[in-house]
Amino acid sequence: SIGLDGPVSHMLWSSLVGVGTVVLVGLTGREVAGPRAGLIAAALAAVYPNLWIFDGFILSETMAMFTLILSVLLAYRYLRTPTPWRAAALGLACGMAALARAELVLLLPLLVLPCVLITRAIDARKKVEWLLAAGLAALIPIGPWVTFNMIRFDRPVFISTGLEPTLVGANCDRTYYTDLIGYFSPDCTESVFETPRKGGPDQSERNVRLGRIAREYIWENKTRAPVVVLARLGRVTGVYRPDQQLQLDEHIEGRERGTAVAALLSFYVVAALAITGAVILRRRRVKVFPLLVP
Repeated sequence: SIGLDGPVSHMLWSSLVGVGTVVLVGLTGREVAGPRAGLIAAALAAVYPNLWIFDGFILSETMAMFTLILSVLLAYRYLRTPTPWRAAALGLACGMAALARAELVLLLPLLVLPCVLITRAIDARKKVEWLLAAGLAALIPIGPWVTFNMIRFDRPVFISTGLEPTLVGANCDRTYYTDLIGYFSPDCTESVFETPRKGGPDQSERNVRLGRIAREYIWENKTRAPVVVLARLGRVTGVYRPDQQLQLDEHIEGRERGTAVAALLSFYVVAALAITGAVILRRRRVKVFPLLVP
């Protein structure tokens, strides 16, 4: 309605969200370890490629990181001064995060639940009430979307229809028995994904078939699955075939070579700093689980 309807406009708004993420990282650092740590955290976030690399691609990662760090910040503020309103705010933020990336709905059991359960200042009854408040707050952003999905699809769909295509693309011969082990292959999904036809099954119906194909493949190749899982963890942490991963980032993800190299090398640095910081925080008796949950 205000003319911001093109890709460039979306990129600009995505960049603003990225700037917000940097600010939230700084506030979280200050909340966890003081003002100086907050400034250092914000400075690192501002130049860290794995935060800003997604802004120009108009992907969900930008909003996911924003809502994720907002949830972590609100978790620490709740732990510092527990109140039912802060529990509700934390639940609301986690609900927003789930809309950005469906798997972030796990923040509710992994972040909200332990935060409230370890609150010593309230009894069991109040813990239940505060958890209900957080859950209801999470439903504010999630509820309308889930309701819309339940109406428009033939089979129940809650937040996203992306799980089953991802499972097929990540569990096939190319990702189990070739040099792409532990990665994913769009070709595997496309080979079994039916093109929508007028009067044919909708996406929820097709996903039932895709899920069955993925589960059958995993079961038939279960002796290979542990190796694939290790390779996948190796790719996530940048220790398995990083040279190949750089090529995949360039040719499949569309990243420039220099940016991909900077993202990988800076990840090693930040990972080392994160481990060091976690040890220091534990010695200071600061709870680190809100930082580990993501």
